[in-house]
Amino acid sequence: MDKPVVSIKCTVFNQEKYLRQCLDGFVMQRTNFPFEAIVHDDASTDHSADIIREYAEKYPNIIKPIYEKENQWTKHDGSMERIIAQQCRGKYIAFCEGDDYWTDPYKLQKQVDYLESHPDVVLCTHTFLIFDQKSKTFYDNRFANYPFIRENDQWVYYFDLNNYWKRWAVQPLSSMYRNLPCIKDLPRNKYKYFYDVTYYYYYLKLSGGKGVLLKDDMGVYRSANGVWASKSTEEQFKFRYQQAYKIYELEGDRRCLYDCCLTQWNYVLFLIHKRQIKEALQIYMGIRKLGMDYFLIFTGWVIKYILLYPFRKMKRLIFNIR
Repeated sequence: MDKPVVSIKCTVFNQEKYLRQCLDGFVMQRTNFPFEAIVHDDASTDHSADIIREYAEKYPNIIKPIYEKENQWTKHDGSMERIIAQQCRGKYIAFCEGDDYWTDPYKLQKQVDYLESHPDVVLCTHTFLIFDQKSKTFYDNRFANYPFIRENDQWVYYFDLNNYWKRWAVQPLSSMYRNLPCIKDLPRNKYKYFYDVTYYYYYLKLSGGKGVLLKDDMGVYRSANGVWASKSTEEQFKFRYQQAYKIYELEGDRRCLYDCCLTQWNYVLFLIHKRQIKEALQIYMGIRKLGMDYFLIFTGWVIKYILLYPFRKMKRLIFNIR
């Protein structure tokens, strides 16, 4: 097989229930270039490895399996990422976890075409649908308020480190990025958990490029599933805050504090909704360590929330909104 233009990274652990749909999204891709899918089974205890073998035998030019006898992710030393990266030969890297899936057979072609024609863009993502595992329904309102602009025949939203934290535009299942040497320089050893928010922050910083979000639903993200969904709401708020604040501590990038402030604000609203006022006040007072400017921004949000609360309550009464 010719050297692939795109290498797909696919991480799998005990996802037999969803894995076939994920792999079908790979093999259905229609491109004018060769591509490969590095499917890494991290010592699954279900039948995930058997499903991967089945697809590897049927599509040997596409599915390139890696089977682990020992779980690599739990080591938290970057070993899993290094193992997969060594096998990725493509000019571009795409990513999809074993429980998500792609719906557009031209997804890879569209993203490669965009990156080929825009050399200043290093990271290309796209909109997607979210499937709620609990209610078994799809929804697509995540990007409703994004300031897309019309560029030729498509709608796009550009982002870099200046607006990286304000609107989250990178979901692993939608990402394709250039396989640049800087990937080897990502400081994984400085973090206990090097998740996507940290990964793409450093990729943009070290590459010196920008990203683009295409307004084109080409995949499905399963909510209420996976490692992130297994965390409680409180744990998710705390983890997101800690990730952004850790980057600020190491890099001195004050732009990270916007996400710290916004995450804490959402956490305060969550606590107020649960009537945990004392805990909400503790979070509010703790925001001062981010600096007086962010404390004032936070205070402005609090005042606005208090002033508008009676109007929201009246609206619910008038329109019977629960």
